[in-house]
Amino acid sequence: MVKTIKKSSILLVIIILASCTATETPTVVTPATEISTEVTSEEVTSAAKTPTTEISTAKSPTTEPLNMDYEKITEEALNNEHKHEWIENGFNERHPHEMQYICECGATGTFGDKFATYTMDITGPSKEHPHNMIRMCSYCNKEIEDENLPTKLTWLLHGYESTHPHHAIIKCSQCDYTYIEKNITAMSNDVAKMSSTTSEEKHPHKRIFECTYKGCDHTLIFDDETADFELKTDPYNYGIAHPHYLFGMCDYNECGHQEALSEMTNWTWKDGVCSICGKAHHVLYSMNDGRVEITGLVTDTYPEDLKIPDFIEDHPVVIIGESAFRYSDSLKYVTLGVNIQEIRSFAFEGCVDLVQVIITAPVAPIIGEEVFARDTIIIIPVGAIGYEGQEWEHYNVIIQEEF
Repeated sequence: MVKTIKKSSILLVIIILASCTATETPTVVTPATEISTEVTSEEVTSAAKTPTTEISTAKSPTTEPLNMDYEKITEEALNNEHKHEWIENGFNERHPHEMQYICECGATGTFGDKFATYTMDITGPSKEHPHNMIRMCSYCNKEIEDENLPTKLTWLLHGYESTHPHHAIIKCSQCDYTYIEKNITAMSNDVAKMSSTTSEEKHPHKRIFECTYKGCDHTLIFDDETADFELKTDPYNYGIAHPHYLFGMCDYNECGHQEALSEMTNWTWKDGVCSICGKAHHVLYSMNDGRVEITGLVTDTYPEDLKIPDFIEDHPVVIIGESAFRYSDSLKYVTLGVNIQEIRSFAFEGCVDLVQVIITAPVAPIIGEEVFARDTIIIIPVGAIGYEGQEWEHYNVIIQEEF
């Protein structure tokens, strides 16, 4: 079949070809004096290959011609002018089998406007996980996995991980696909457990638990799980610090650990001091060179009848410090020990309810300023000396034969 095209189009092609090979020098085209209404396609090809004398062939001496595919350009020019007349040429073999069209010029195309008639029949599950159903095209027998049509899978317990805590391995019943299920372990399925047969040597002997799963060496120690032991007590094993709590000794595997218990040894307050260590009951004190000075009361709550001991921690109490009991207005009766050698200024000043003070020392202590109230009765033992001094004449001193 002979293709036809207007000569004006041929000239357009020739101009395009010539302009591709020309330099920046403008191309001069002489209009044709005679135009034929139709030419053959062979003439078009010949014209494309042989430039016409009507086109200037002037070239720049410094510019090389471009390497152009003249036949391709000519074919594109023909296609641009040609209006395809499409006719059906059968369905495409490739799924989904569109209608394929062809033009008398040899061009082909598909436009998605018509498809072959076919069905997608289910043929069974796929071999690959997750085993969606397979559909087969009745036109070309192509198999396509349908993700919207999954199979009903069966999962099997395939074992447990070798590493602790031995999560379950779940396997697909239709293939070798597996996954780890962390909500299931060998212990949750009673396949293994944490068993304890030993404890730490160090007190308090926390129990050591070992995993019983085959080949596992994992161990675990719980703070609240200890070996069975008892803290044995001894009435003579107690703390030296007051109030002398008993010590218990661990009996586990000759541990030897000791610790203070809440139970105290048998001690009492004797003459105002602890029967074990001699610590004073109600008073504060300081110690210097083995001599004890009373400095005050332990708390604001104290007995009405206060006895200052002869000894505290096996050291003699020799001084009542300055202002030691100042304004202790609840005191009514005070007894001073036999070792008192000095009562410093203001020791009992402001004790408005203090009725009497018994001094058991055989020698009158050195006394400071404003120690007692004027109406407080001072009782001293028979035979006591040193009370004749001026410092005692302002106080109400009475001799008592027996205490």
